[in-house]
Amino acid sequence: MKKKVKRNTLETIDFFVKTTRTVIGALFTLVIGAIFLLILFNLFAPSVELINGNTALIPVKGKISTGQQDTFMPDGTASQKIVDWIKKADKDDAIKAIVIEIDSPGGSPVASYEIADAIKKAEKPTIALIRETGASGGFWVATAADTIFANPMSITGSIGVIGSYVEFAGLLNRYNMTYRRLISGQYKDALNKFKELTPEEALMFQQKLNKLHDYFITAVAENRDMPKEKVMKDADGFIMLGSEAKEKGYIDYLGGRDEVKEYIKTTLKIDEPEFKEYKSKPGLFDMFGASVNKFGYFLGKGLSANFEEDISIEI
Repeated sequence: MKKKVKRNTLETIDFFVKTTRTVIGALFTLVIGAIFLLILFNLFAPSVELINGNTALIPVKGKISTGQQDTFMPDGTASQKIVDWIKKADKDDAIKAIVIEIDSPGGSPVASYEIADAIKKAEKPTIALIRETGASGGFWVATAADTIFANPMSITGSIGVIGSYVEFAGLLNRYNMTYRRLISGQYKDALNKFKELTPEEALMFQQKLNKLHDYFITAVAENRDMPKEKVMKDADGFIMLGSEAKEKGYIDYLGGRDEVKEYIKTTLKIDEPEFKEYKSKPGLFDMFGASVNKFGYFLGKGLSANFEEDISIEI
C-alpha cells in the first residue's frame, strides 16, 4: 500500500513538472514570436504625418541617439529620422513653418549636432518648443531654431558633457582575477573597464571632454548670438528653469503650443496655423509591443551598455 502511494506521489510530481515545462515552453514561444513580429512590423512600418496642416510639428523626445530607426530605443529619438522629417517638411509647399517640440534630456553629441544642423539648414522659419525638458543635447537642438519657446517650469540648459564607464579592476583584485594586457598602441586600452585608469589617461580623457564642452558652448553662443564668455559662465552643467533661461536670454518666449500658434499667426503672418504632426506609423502591437520592447531593450541593450561598451559620452 505504501509503495502504491509513493508511486502515485512520484507520478503526480512528474506530471506537474512536465506540465510546468510545457506551459513555460509555450509562453516562451509566444513571447519570442510576438517580439519577432513586433520587430518586423517596426522595421517595415513607414513613417507618416497625421493631421494635415500648414505647420510641421516634429517631436524630439527622450534620449537622442544616432540611427535610422528607434525600434530598440523606447522613448528615444533617432537623429536620422528627425533629420529626414525636417528635410521633408522644408520641401513641402504646404508647410509654412517648422516647430520642433522638445522633451529630451540630451544624449549623443553626434546625434544632437545632426539634428541642430538640419534645423539651421532649413529655409523655412523654425521654432523650438521646450515642454517638460530641453536639457543638454536637447537644449543644443533648441538653440538651433530661429525662435525658442519654453514652459516656465521646464528644465533647460545643462550645458555640459559627461563621460563614464564601469571599472572592475578592484573587483578583479578582490577575487584574485587577472587582466592580461595584450595591445599594440600605448593607450589602446586606456578606458578598459578591467584596468585602473592612470592619472595620465584620466587627464587625456578629460581633455577630450573639455573639447566637446567647448564645441557645445560655441554652438550655443553662435546660435543665440551671445558672447561666448557669457555662455561659459552658465556652462557649469547644471539646469535652468524655463523662466530663468528667459531672464538670461537663452529662450525668447514662455509658453506652450497655444503661444506658439499665436506667434506664428501674428509674427510670421501665417493664417490659421494648424499643426501637421510627424510621428511613426502606429503599430498593430502598440500597447503590447511597447511593454515588450522596453523590457527587451533594458534587458539586452541596458546590460550590454554596462558589460560590453567601454565608455559612454553624452551631452
